[in-house]
Amino acid sequence: SGNAIAEFTTGEDGKYAFKGLMPADYALDVTIPSGYVLVDASDTKMAEKGQYSFVEEADGSFGKSAVITLRMAKHRRDMDVGMVLPGRLGDKAWLDLNGNGLQDGEEGGLPGVTIEVLRGEKVVATAVTDQYGYYTIKGLYPTEYILRVTWPEGVVPTTLREDIQQISSVLNADGTTIPVTVESNKANYAADLGFVLIEEGKLPAGYGEGETQKWKKK
Repeated sequence: SGNAIAEFTTGEDGKYAFKGLMPADYALDVTIPSGYVLVDASDTKMAEKGQYSFVEEADGSFGKSAVITLRMAKHRRDMDVGMVLPGRLGDKAWLDLNGNGLQDGEEGGLPGVTIEVLRGEKVVATAVTDQYGYYTIKGLYPTEYILRVTWPEGVVPTTLREDIQQISSVLNADGTTIPVTVESNKANYAADLGFVLIEEGKLPAGYGEGETQKWKKK
């Protein structure tokens, strides 16, 4: 009925059990250690591997189950909790001066680009590129995403190319990207965003104004 009646902290073996429960309807709330994300019950790739998780609603390190009905003298030993290490996504928005769809050495980063990370219709994270055009989004559940991008005045998306992924743009003309994948405990730094000038020679605000970094050997 919404009141907590028992609590259990798993040990090194990860196992838990609530004993002596009366036949009734229950639900389980779960809090996992920081640095992990809960496995999504709708993750078909996990299910294909036989790795199921009872958590139906997950928000960061907290999750909860649907209603669990216990029958008299019947045990439920299928209430497993799955968690994975999250991944990271980035990396750069740049100004494609020659319009070839590829990052060339003399082409600088574009600051002030807003990136929304969509899983289905839901925005799960946002970022804004820094003064050098870079962005990084951490703590993402390992799955496929679409990015929705808003850019400064004076530019539009460059040509979409998928032949050289590490230095090309993933951005479509409508401001959304092709699908980008995040893997567990890995970084996908190939989600780059390229733009071209609307009017030649008229650079967007902030372009090329980032502070110069001075590197010294020690």
